[in-house]
Amino acid sequence: MLITERSTKYGGEITSGTKESGFGIFTVLSHKSIDGVDHFGYRYEGEFKDNTFSGLGTATYGDKGKYVGEYKDGKRILGTFTFPDGSKYVGELKKNNLGGLGTATYPDGDKYIGEFKDGGRHGKGIESFGSSTYVGDYKNDERHGILIIRDSNRIEEWNNGVRIKIY
Repeated sequence: MLITERSTKYGGEITSGTKESGFGIFTVLSHKSIDGVDHFGYRYEGEFKDNTFSGLGTATYGDKGKYVGEYKDGKRILGTFTFPDGSKYVGELKKNNLGGLGTATYPDGDKYIGEFKDGGRHGKGIESFGSSTYVGDYKNDERHGILIIRDSNRIEEWNNGVRIKIY
């Protein structure tokens, strides 16, 4: 077991000194980040390479959710996030955040399939909720541009989340 000066611990294969490699478990006992958030309860179980998460792994964030997927050079790249409210994201990640192609499902049954950027919907996508389906563009997690509503054969124009015209 390795316990670092930053109050984290690691259990697994240690190849030399504090360099972890192979399969292991990394747990944060207590660590406040620059923004003052306490990361108590963070736990990673999976593959390590060159002292970083690399390969398949599972991370739990205390009561903030869970990620199961692939890591490369310490960053999440493809997997499934499950959030405390029951929401789920399956897809690509960029810069450790929702980014690329993915599917988000929500506790009420709503669903979005499409492109993500910086954690939000951004680009082309399909949003289903209730009996309605929107097909169109999203910008900074808001509807943007021309969207087609499939249940009523209606077309709407949106600008940064605000409907400006119905055709």
